[in-house]
Amino acid sequence: MRRLGFGFVEVGTVTPRPQPGNPKPRVFRLEQDQAIINRLGFNSRGLDAVCDRLSRRIRSGVVGVNLGKNRDTNDAAEDYAEGILRTARLADYLVVNVSSPNTPGLRELQHRAMLRSLLERLISVREETGCRVPLLVKIAPDLTSEERRDIAQVALETGIDGLIVANTTVERPRGLLSRHAREAGGLSGRPLFAPSTALLAEMHRLTQGRLPLIGVGGIASARDAYAKIRAGASLVQLYTALVFAGPALVGQIKSGLASLLRSDGFGSIAEAVGTTQGAAPGQPIRRTETAIPR
Repeated sequence: MRRLGFGFVEVGTVTPRPQPGNPKPRVFRLEQDQAIINRLGFNSRGLDAVCDRLSRRIRSGVVGVNLGKNRDTNDAAEDYAEGILRTARLADYLVVNVSSPNTPGLRELQHRAMLRSLLERLISVREETGCRVPLLVKIAPDLTSEERRDIAQVALETGIDGLIVANTTVERPRGLLSRHAREAGGLSGRPLFAPSTALLAEMHRLTQGRLPLIGVGGIASARDAYAKIRAGASLVQLYTALVFAGPALVGQIKSGLASLLRSDGFGSIAEAVGTTQGAAPGQPIRRTETAIPR
């Protein structure tokens, strides 16, 4: 994946113990909508397999590990804690996935009190490892205004290192054309771009530009990536678009993004982060001093 041109790669979600995931069929291509619905359910060979592979990799490039809980686990914090203890020295960053719609009860961990308790525990566990690997939280796009404010406040108060915005959505926007549009699961791809970018901009505002944000959801072009960056993303991730466009998309986005930055007078991506809240490329830049990382 790095040889394709990616600046970083994230593996997972991985669960402590192996699990098969949900029954098949569980992945559906919505060709007409440039989207995918999945209800994979954290199919994983578990931490043993992932840690074995990571321990044998050449430590070059940035590789993150996305951590989840087993479906039949009653104490979610224990599963995330085990993931951190075993991968902290093998990964360049860790992600606490509390936002997949395909594991029953998982998204409840985003509620204010539960999220605070979980993150305080996991930050303490990270300290036990003696390795201050960055710890991020991946959130859902289907949050109320109150939940968004709560997550931002908890993120700032607990001292986590960033947010990934956002996971797949359980919503089904009007206008979907594919015959698979009503399948159960999380929707990703083109229909997720607008709501996930709006959430990204809001989380950037709510966290006052103090936390690195990774923008995810519907990116299929350089203009899409640029919109995420200007909305507040320091980094972006691709998933669904690779299915439809193939690996050449990575180089196209990178070269196109460089052109867009130059045309707006930016010397780097860091200068463009959070400079507008969703304005289209080519529109006048509204620079906001507090939004530009120092």
